[in-house]
Amino acid sequence: MSMGWSEGDPARVLVTGCSSGIGRALCTALHERGHHVVATARNVATLAGLPVESRLELDVTDARSVAAAAEAAGPVDVLISNAGISAWAPLEAMPIDIAQRVFETNVWGMLRVAQALLPAMRANRRGRVITVSSAALRGHPLLGLYVASKTALEALSESLRLELALFGIDVVLAEPAAVVSSFGSNRTPVEVEDADYADFTERAYRLIQGMRVDALTSEQAAEAIADLVGRDDPPLRVPIGADATRLVAERHTVEDEEFARSVLDRL
Repeated sequence: MSMGWSEGDPARVLVTGCSSGIGRALCTALHERGHHVVATARNVATLAGLPVESRLELDVTDARSVAAAAEAAGPVDVLISNAGISAWAPLEAMPIDIAQRVFETNVWGMLRVAQALLPAMRANRRGRVITVSSAALRGHPLLGLYVASKTALEALSESLRLELALFGIDVVLAEPAAVVSSFGSNRTPVEVEDADYADFTERAYRLIQGMRVDALTSEQAAEAIADLVGRDDPPLRVPIGADATRLVAERHTVEDEEFARSVLDRL
């Protein structure tokens, strides 16, 4: 049986992407539950004021930065892979270098940090990797690149869970829907110069904004993700919030044609 950690048996938790949003809120939520938190960000100065055990510089896209942070952190019980970026644009207009940057952060960044921290978890025969994914894993207009990166992340996590199970290590996907944070405003800008896409892009953007009516706060999402540290025998996928639960169910019940019609009718 896979046991979670509690206030009486606190975990040492390393969280990536703690400068703002869910990651920052997670540090507070985990600290309040008695866990020992290692907060990380590309700019360590952004971590000032967080109630954590240590603050480390970590760029998940840089192998040397990952190695240095892993050495400084030492063995951890739980990795919460939260660092991520997005870029919104029609795929025809998406610069390949920006697309590569999104995958470098969202997919390979998770794998780099996991590879650096997993040996200590295996030696201890206990550990947990919690990866922040998304409940909206269908190809919405403008979101194709982001959704593709999270879909790749989910496939890697599913395989990783099976590979690590015999070592007493869980892999869990936390799947929030919309969250009110700086994540959207901090997305990588893409200039769409093709006039054919101008009106479409504006309408698709309004559609995305309309999907955020029931958005969670960063604190609400963080509390639900922090729960996963203490949960016994967590499943692979855990929707975060009621809207996420609905979206995850629709992924398996709404046929492709019905999904396409529902999007196109609102554009």
